[in-house]
Amino acid sequence: MTHGPEFWLAYQFLSRGNIAPTTQLIELESPSYKLVDLEDVLEYAAPPYDDDVYDDAVNSLRTDIQVFRQGFVEPHFRPVTTWVRKDGAPVHPSDVVEELIKQNVGKCPESAIKLVVEDAPTTLWFTYHYVHNPTAKVSIQRVRLNQGYRFEHLAHLTNYVFAQGYLPGHYRPLVHWETPCGKKLGEDMHVADLLGDGFGVADHKAIKLVIDAQPFHHHPHHHHHIPSPCEPHHPHHLPPCSPRMPSPTVPSSPTCHIPSPIHNHHHNCPF
Repeated sequence: MTHGPEFWLAYQFLSRGNIAPTTQLIELESPSYKLVDLEDVLEYAAPPYDDDVYDDAVNSLRTDIQVFRQGFVEPHFRPVTTWVRKDGAPVHPSDVVEELIKQNVGKCPESAIKLVVEDAPTTLWFTYHYVHNPTAKVSIQRVRLNQGYRFEHLAHLTNYVFAQGYLPGHYRPLVHWETPCGKKLGEDMHVADLLGDGFGVADHKAIKLVIDAQPFHHHPHHHHHIPSPCEPHHPHHLPPCSPRMPSPTVPSSPTCHIPSPIHNHHHNCPF
């Protein structure tokens, strides 16, 4: 059997994180069909199996087409599926496949076009809330769920927070999770179910990590005040000047008058 042009695609499921995508070869032409654009690659439907026909050439048509109809990607992910080049540049589904191949897109496994499937949320948002300081400024944080850590239950997220040092270890028995409206969440709550209910999917829907402890602050160094020599006497300070008085010659001068046997009659206080 003579094969038509070949086109390579790679399935990139966001839930798999940085795992290398799986590539697949697409036959663009056969005696019964021709795939013109990327939408054809996704939606082409081959005729149903005929039990009376055992022609391998005919039955082989069903092995590398119909991305959704064949179940290579579950149909309910169709609205969250997009095409991108290897470098991440988006590709429109109406782009002609042969033109893409001329641009070295999908020409071989190394240049395979990516079919990106957002099969699971990749981020979760939460905030820190201190019970004993409800007026404290709320800190919001985003966690990437596809970075190689396990985030099946909320307990995994809690362990991640402490493993990264975001909270001191002795706070571990003092924390629990709540929805934005204050409903308590168990540590065994599935993260996927939580996100499916709309909690934690965006910064304005962040779940709350409630901390039953005083806020953990960094205490800056204290700065000691060094008074002016004209301030009230302190054992560790130099003797003060006499109280400020108007000068007999310059009434408006803010100086201290210090009698002296020498001819210089006026001395300003050192500030």
